[in-house]
Amino acid sequence: MSDIRVFSMSNYVRPKLVENKGKDWVLNGKNNSFYQYIIDRYNGSVTNSAIINSYIDLIIGRGLAPERKLSNESSQNWFEFKQLLSSADLRKIVSDFELFGEASMQIIKKRGGGLSSINHIPKEKVVPQIADEEGIIRGYWYCDNWARTSQNPPEYFPAFGEGSKTETEIFCIKPYKAGKNYFPDCDYVAGLQYCLMEEEISNYHVSHI
Repeated sequence: MSDIRVFSMSNYVRPKLVENKGKDWVLNGKNNSFYQYIIDRYNGSVTNSAIINSYIDLIIGRGLAPERKLSNESSQNWFEFKQLLSSADLRKIVSDFELFGEASMQIIKKRGGGLSSINHIPKEKVVPQIADEEGIIRGYWYCDNWARTSQNPPEYFPAFGEGSKTETEIFCIKPYKAGKNYFPDCDYVAGLQYCLMEEEISNYHVSHI
């Protein structure tokens, strides 16, 4: 019996949120590192990446299309909307949404009113502002590298629909999940430890080869 050992493995990998009241932003783990953890599990686990890529292809299908026949006026509005969002940006938005469970878009407005373009913005570089007393997130912060904010000063953008007069706003897509006001979990969060296990098993065998 003395040779039997018990290893306790954590069944939850999400780190604590880092709410910086002095800077008015919330990070997804230390230095916003949880996004990179998810990316590493995507790059390191062949099973995980194959499943995610399949879901991305299934979601995109043949691209955006109206669900029913449109009138002439609606057809014109639909045509104008499709000019705002390129197929490449659409795929990136869907990829982020499937990978992280959320995605961000940069909304560029025209000076005279209306929208100029809708562009993908990497979700791992965007974090929310601290929610107000009503629990509403009024804006977002963008930084190229949250581990080095002194060399990459974060830039603030209002949330889309807040009635700001700025040219650029940010819109984040995230499904409702109880208790997850800032960052929703990806659908496969419970399987991330198995993605890591697959990586380590492959590394173990490669080291022997």
